[in-house]
Amino acid sequence: KFMDALQTALRVAIWSWFVGIVAWLLRKQLTGDFKVYKTQLGGLMIAVIFNATDDLASSVRNAMQGLAGTLTAILFSSILYAFPDPFHGGDVAGDGFTPVPPNCDTSTKEHMYEWQCFASSNLVAGSLQHDSNWYATNLVAFGFFGVFSAIVLSLNVVLPFKMFSLLGGINFMLNFANPGVETAKYMDLTLTSNMGVLVVLQVAGSLVAILCVLLPPRTSSNKAKILASRVTLGTVEVLAELATYYCGDAKTLRINIFNSSLGRMQKDLDEEVEKLDQSWWEYFDWGSNGIIRYLMLHHLDLIKDLDRRIAIMQDAIRAETFDQEHKEAMSGVKSHVAKVVSATGNLLLSCTAAASDGVFDDAEQRRLKTRQEDANTALDELARMWKKSRSTKGRTALSRALRTESFFLLELSTVTQQVIDYSKQVIDDDVRPKPANIAIKHLMKTIDWEKLKDPEFRNFVGRTWISLAIGWWWAVLAYRYDGTIIINIVFMMSMIPGNVLMMNLQKLQALVLGALAGVTVYRAFNSCAFMIKMLKLLCLFFYVLGTMFIARYSPEFATVGLLLAVTGSSKLLAPCEEDPLTYGQVANTQAAEFKGLKKFAFSIMVVTIVDMIMKPEAVGKQVQDHLITALDRAFTNLTNCLEMKVPEREESDTDTDPWKQSQKDTDEVIAALDKVEQLIGA
Repeated sequence: KFMDALQTALRVAIWSWFVGIVAWLLRKQLTGDFKVYKTQLGGLMIAVIFNATDDLASSVRNAMQGLAGTLTAILFSSILYAFPDPFHGGDVAGDGFTPVPPNCDTSTKEHMYEWQCFASSNLVAGSLQHDSNWYATNLVAFGFFGVFSAIVLSLNVVLPFKMFSLLGGINFMLNFANPGVETAKYMDLTLTSNMGVLVVLQVAGSLVAILCVLLPPRTSSNKAKILASRVTLGTVEVLAELATYYCGDAKTLRINIFNSSLGRMQKDLDEEVEKLDQSWWEYFDWGSNGIIRYLMLHHLDLIKDLDRRIAIMQDAIRAETFDQEHKEAMSGVKSHVAKVVSATGNLLLSCTAAASDGVFDDAEQRRLKTRQEDANTALDELARMWKKSRSTKGRTALSRALRTESFFLLELSTVTQQVIDYSKQVIDDDVRPKPANIAIKHLMKTIDWEKLKDPEFRNFVGRTWISLAIGWWWAVLAYRYDGTIIINIVFMMSMIPGNVLMMNLQKLQALVLGALAGVTVYRAFNSCAFMIKMLKLLCLFFYVLGTMFIARYSPEFATVGLLLAVTGSSKLLAPCEEDPLTYGQVANTQAAEFKGLKKFAFSIMVVTIVDMIMKPEAVGKQVQDHLITALDRAFTNLTNCLEMKVPEREESDTDTDPWKQSQKDTDEVIAALDKVEQLIGA
């Protein structure tokens, strides 16, 4: 974990240093309309840091989701900008421009409600007597934003897509309503328009983030294959050790050692699930890569099932007394058990290798068929010898004295048969899984009416929409269309009601540290001297290295590290100052950081109050309900098992497989416990 976090941080730091050099050189070349990029290059670094992860798949996913969200916001905003803008006095948005009155200098004082700035132009008077055009423009913009945000929040899509969509919508729609922003050509499809600058910087930053993990390649697919090999080898080793132990002569403490092995394999399986799900973003299931991913997914299900069976076999073996009858019964099949375990292990390892490389040539298929036949032969021999060994003492398969032995051999035979069934998928072209068009399926589920019926999801949509509406009008009336508060609210979205305050306190801590780091870095490297610029680039490398390591290594402080990286690195990319900063300029910089903290505190206040009012019940009651759900599900399964109410599997329906149903119930229990952890801030 340490090395993975260090490698990711080092990659991002190297490419951030490269971005710093490019930004330094570009500022000298940007002239004319392209001067707009000089002050916006900090956004490039933000895109790099937010999109760069520890593998290619998640970096591509982040980049695609962010770009899709931004394009969605542009599409909706383009419709808004096609509306007549009565405030600007033209037929369409941007025709005519009414600037902020020249006497609106409030830099020396701070007001919670600063509408008096526009009093002289009768735009926003102290008595709240607004011009009719002000009402028209702001109501149209808010109405459009309200509909847009409601649609985005209601979509069955991931949270990052919603965040980027809402952030883009706030940028465009709030500026449409702002009388101090010239919106002419604002949405033009050019490199120098506001829309063009945003898209260019986001695309460029996303490409740099992808290059961070592409040179050299670091993919989820390769990581998933390594994990698959490791869990397969671990499964084979544990199975062999259990068989050797059970065919032995005495009970020892060695049986308890396997618990740690099964625990490690479970962690690897959980990570493999995540990597295989993400790996779709690397190749989009094109060609043989899709076949490999599907074979690996089936392999994952197989190993999960095998490990569950092995864990139950271990529990049964632990109760064995190793009496004389057990020794005599197992001695007759000991060599055949070893053959079955060896044949099963060889077949499973060969199938794993074949599924991982995606090569299914004649030589490999012949080798797999040979090992498949060996497993079948060993299984048949074990069945014959076990029947013979039982019959010599007049025992049947259900005799009480040999019930544990029969159970062990039955489970061992089931494990072998499952591996044989999986090998058929690898060998036979007709049985081998074919990739499905996942993208189309997920796109068709973007509007999910069943999801909208979920009370918890509807509560999320309502809470977030109301918070955004309050943030919008607070930005309009109190901060002269500064969208900081509403942007903070977007970053504070939470699917679970009742934990908003707990979730966002760490972000406040990160913002305070980030503001301090940003101001310190800005003051230390604001000179345009050549040596200072070189030191700034060196500082950029080590700053990103340290903060990104924190973000990737520590789940507890991941948010702190990420926000530190964003705030500090963007300051290091800020344009230098030809003249030394005056005391007043330094004071203004510090005041601006303080205002940012104050607005963040206001944002927390808004989302917390809305969350407290709209949460369906107290947090303690929600925790209690989720715990009861988890316990009820677990004890229901146990009761059904003890009362022999486990449904039998129908031959044509894999969904009725009791093992799969048990796994589904386990996932539901884990999901309920995860919600408990989120609610209590664990």
